Amino acid sequence: MPAEAASVFSAAARGMAWAQEALDPAWRGLIARAASVRKGDAAQAGLPADPSEAAATRAFATYAIEFADRGPNKPRHPRHKA
Repeated sequence: MPAEAASVFSAAARGMAWAQEALDPAWRGLIARAASVRKGDAAQAGLPADPSEAAATRAFATYAIEFADRGPNKPRHPRHKA
């Protein structure tokens, strides 16, 4: 593996490890399944996405945007105190 590819791979692995620890535990399964899908996997190449996984991924994207907007130390809902 070229050094540049290894660097990108390790950055992605670190990002997924961080997400597993820092984000709501409800997303751990989706993150783990995403981590297990290997780029270029011939068994999955060209197959349509599983509709439930696509819906979960969209929900995660919404969660991630909200997480970024509020920051990790702010309450999830206005009624909750930090």
